[in-house]
Formats: sequence, C-alpha cells, structure tokens
Amino acid sequence: MKNKKFRLLVFINIVSYFSAIATWISIPEVKIVNYILMACSLVFTCVIILLNKSQFKKIYTSRFFNSFVSALVSSFLIFFILGLLNYLVFKNPLSWDVSKRGYHSLTKQTQQVLEGLDRPLTFHVFAPKSSFAVIRQLTELYRLSYSNLTVEFHDAQLRPDLVKSYNITKTPALVMEYPHSDGPRRSTVSQFSEKEITTSVLKISRSKKITIYFTTGHGEINLQSEGNTGASALTEMLNTNNYILKSLNLARSSVIPSEADALIIWGPKTGFFDNELALLNQFYADGGNVMIALDPSFKGTPLQELRDWVQKRGLFLTNNLVIDRLKFVNGSNGTIPFVHLYNTEHAITKSVNDEVFFPLVSGSEVVSDHENSDSWSILAQSNIFPASWGETSPNELIGFKMTYHDGVDIRGPLGYAAALETKKNRLVVYGNSSFVTNTYKKFSNNILFAVNSFNWLTGEESLITFDTPAMIDKPIFIGQNQLGVIFYFSVVFIPLLLAAFAFYLYRRRRVL
Repeated sequence: MKNKKFRLLVFINIVSYFSAIATWISIPEVKIVNYILMACSLVFTCVIILLNKSQFKKIYTSRFFNSFVSALVSSFLIFFILGLLNYLVFKNPLSWDVSKRGYHSLTKQTQQVLEGLDRPLTFHVFAPKSSFAVIRQLTELYRLSYSNLTVEFHDAQLRPDLVKSYNITKTPALVMEYPHSDGPRRSTVSQFSEKEITTSVLKISRSKKITIYFTTGHGEINLQSEGNTGASALTEMLNTNNYILKSLNLARSSVIPSEADALIIWGPKTGFFDNELALLNQFYADGGNVMIALDPSFKGTPLQELRDWVQKRGLFLTNNLVIDRLKFVNGSNGTIPFVHLYNTEHAITKSVNDEVFFPLVSGSEVVSDHENSDSWSILAQSNIFPASWGETSPNELIGFKMTYHDGVDIRGPLGYAAALETKKNRLVVYGNSSFVTNTYKKFSNNILFAVNSFNWLTGEESLITFDTPAMIDKPIFIGQNQLGVIFYFSVVFIPLLLAAFAFYLYRRRRVL
C-alpha cells in the first residue's frame, strides 16, 4: 500500500479514536453508541496492521518502538496507580463545608439515616440532560456521606424504555432502590430536596413501619388541626419520619392493638376511667412504650390518676408551675422558661445546641427510694434554687406576684421532661403539652425535641437530631475577574508550566 494512503488511513483511525473519546465525555449515559465507536476504532486499527504487515514489522522491531513501549508501559502503570488512588478517594470521599450554617452539606439527621444503611443504595435520575449538572450537586452530597451509593443518570428522552419500566409519569424524577430479603424496594420522588430524598430513603430502608397510637376522648391535642391549638406541624414532622399515626379511644376499646409500637397520651383535659387505666396497665405490662404529656392545672387535680400512674413507675410529676427567673421569655415573669440545662448523656438531648421553651410547665422529680430511680433520666431541667421553684399558689399566679414559700412550694431544680428505660419498656413524661402546638411552629427546636422523644421511644435513635431538615438554595455568583483568574490558571498557566517541566526533563535526558 502506498505511503500516502497509509497515512490517510492512520489519520482516519486517530480521528475515530478522538470521536470515541468525545462521546464518552459528552454522552457517557449512551453506552451502546460509545461501545460501537470504540469497537469500530479497534477493528479499523487491526485492519491497518494486517494490510501493512511488513511496514509494521520494521516499526515494532526498531529501537524507537522498544523505547516507546517501555515509556507506554511506565505511563500505563502510573495511570493505573493514579486511577486506583482516584477510585479509593471516590469510594471514601471527604468534604468540608465552610459555610456558617452548613448550607452546603447534609443535615445530621440525613447523615444518621445514611449511617444506618448496611446495603448498597442506588439512585436512578430521570431528567433532561441539561438538568444533570444541577441534580448532581445534590446527589453528590449523598454520595459523599454514603460511599455505597450508586447514582445513574438517564436522559428521559433517549431512554423511554427505562421510563416505562420504572413507571415514571413525570420528569425530572428520582427512583431509589434498596435491597431487602424479600426483594428490592423502590421509592420515587419528583422534588429534588434533601427532605424528600431522605424521607424516601428512610421509607425503603426500614425493615418495618412504626405505628403510634394517640389517645382521644379526653380533650387531647388535635393532631390534624391547623389552628393555633392544633398540632399539624408535629404531625407533618412525624409523617416525614414515616410514622403511621392512629387515634384510639380507650373508653370504647377492649384492647390496645398489638401493632402499636407506642401509646401517646398528649395533653388530656379530663380524667381516665378505671377501664382505660386497666388497658394502659396491661399495655405497659406487656412491654409497650408510653409517652405522657400533662399540663399543670389550678382547678383541682383532674388528672391525678395519671400522675399517680407515673409516680408508681418512679417519677413524681407535680401539679405546680415551674418559675425560672434566670432564663424565660420576655414578659412572662418566669412562667415560660427557656431550657438550657440538658442531659448530655441521654440520646434524646445529647445533640441539643439551641434553646427550647415550655409555656406553663409543671415540674418533676425522681422518687429516690423507688426501684426505678437509677433508670430515670431528667432530660431538661430548671436552674437551681433560688433561681427556680415550683409555684403552687393560683392567687400569686393571677396577680403575677410569684414568690417562694418554704414548706409550700418546691425548690428547684425541677425537671421539665424525663425518660425511663427498663428491660421491657420505655417511658417519656412531659410537664407540658402545648409547646408543640402550631402557635410555636416557627420555633422548630420545640417540635424537634418532641420528635426526638418519639424516635427514642420507638427505638429509632438513628433519627435523633436537632438539625432543621431544610436546604437553602443560595447560588454563588462568580464575577468576570474571577472567571479570568480561573481560566488563565487552569487552562493556560498550569498546562504551560507542566509542558515546560516535561521539556526540561526531556532535554536533561538527551544531555545525559
């Protein structure tokens, strides 16, 4: 074959390789096209070699070819080592968020959910190719926190077969897969936010659904109401954590359902009948978990039977009002204390980093001579006396002239919330129920405090956090001068510096 034709074929072959590389970079998700182009290039190379055996024999037996192969093998080994290091870094990534509030990293709640996974997690992203870069910024945060995560991007327009197989009805969409013993579980979200994605990951990774029963019929808090006295904000947060919430009227029930992972008595206004207390006793005796939140009352003691029930388990829940003169909401004269003394050893409160407040809260103390005294933990408490005490006089409260009376009032510190853990049960007691109503939904730490109690009560400690699950969309704008600096350093200066260093090494080798 003539020399001119040979050079033309080599040139075409080189162009085909560059085309294959370009497709791998520009459309990596279209693997069939990439494989075909690469295979054609290799076949074309083999054809050129077969048609020019004699000419290639001279080349690969020459000294230049031997030196070239030696350099090529050395380069391959270097690239192999660099590739291995890159793979190790990719599978064990590190990140550092320098923003003040951690806007560019996942919340602790999400990180704890990911830490609880023990199997490979897969994200399938279906979106137009133009949206890949924006979506990748969020999915990369998840990959940085969980190395056993695989993210696959699919152009919804080019892969209608996959769109149909994954039952995608609207794009962009994210399909998450997590394997279980009974087969993989899938969940699809159309909103690319941390809250939605983490909720779905939690949903498909849980081995069972957690069911919580709330008692009704005694004036308890309305979980569905969006009014100021309702608790729809708390319900939304519990739904986010994939709890199943159900109501239960004990007076009309003969048994508490066995599916109940916890029974919640939240803010009742009227007392419980004997048959209701019998059901509560039986549920607790069978190993059920219970949470009770009782507000102080100065019109008698309508809930004394519940306070006695708690006291039999080792906690004295008073019917007074805690006054704290050091930390309180302005204008409340100490009746709405801010909590800043937490139990840093307990799972519910060890991660607290902001204040929570309890409006009109009754105090609690552990019964010292009870068999459970060592198992109780005061989660949050008031300051020590004389800064705080338990006020028992309604007249002083009406006139806002609260003073401590020895022998009548109770000296602080007093607990605002307490938790008991035994071999069979978990029990959480609050001296107030209104701190989670919609009136205070803007104070997210109040609701997070309660939600963390639910998480601990049902054995979901991995979800406990005091991070507000929210992502702030705050783009970074780069000016023209900054773009110029980035361009000249990355595209011009550094490549020229490396080229000059390579030329220096080449000249030095020639001299030697």
